[in-house]
Amino acid sequence: MIWNRKTALFSLGVLLSLLFSNTATANAAVPQQGSNTRTPIHHFIVLMQQNHTFDNYFGTYPGANGIPASACMPASFPDERTRTCVKPFHIGNYPVVDMPHNGNVFSMAYNGGAMDGFVRSIRTYNLDSALPMAYYSQQDIGYYWGLAGQYVLFDNYFSSAKAGSVPNRMFWVSGVPGTPNNNIPQQGFGNLKTIFDELQARGISWKFLFLYMLES
Repeated sequence: MIWNRKTALFSLGVLLSLLFSNTATANAAVPQQGSNTRTPIHHFIVLMQQNHTFDNYFGTYPGANGIPASACMPASFPDERTRTCVKPFHIGNYPVVDMPHNGNVFSMAYNGGAMDGFVRSIRTYNLDSALPMAYYSQQDIGYYWGLAGQYVLFDNYFSSAKAGSVPNRMFWVSGVPGTPNNNIPQQGFGNLKTIFDELQARGISWKFLFLYMLES
């Protein structure tokens, strides 16, 4: 999250936690059985954010599998007479908006494996099609770059689902998409087993929190 510009972080955890709260959250404080760890690790914290790719944050990180030097993403469609492309550029004070990230955008960006539709897919929404090629630098997000230097940077990590927020967050807690569409079913997810059920069965305490923050 970039705190020096207008940002919004809305985790669907608020929705998921409400769905699971009737059973899991109520019992979380009272594990069924105790379980001692075999390592010095006592707490494991997982934080999920959204709307940023690896290259957007770490594309220029030294030694990472980031932005290729020759990268220039096609901006025009094959049937157009002009052939133009957009090169990666530093965001700086460039206006930033929340770009679409649904299954349709993924399909256009993926383009049957050609991986050349990132600019064109945003252009179809009448948005600034250059924005997918913008990236932050160490100067912009020094905190994240500092974490990368101290710990492990997964530069070959990809989303679990070629869809939007809901399926990927369901993969996060259950290992399956939970729904074929990017929405929460009216009846909820039923008895879909989550990692919290596994922890509860082993007597391991857990908490699931969400964060909603706006800053101008």
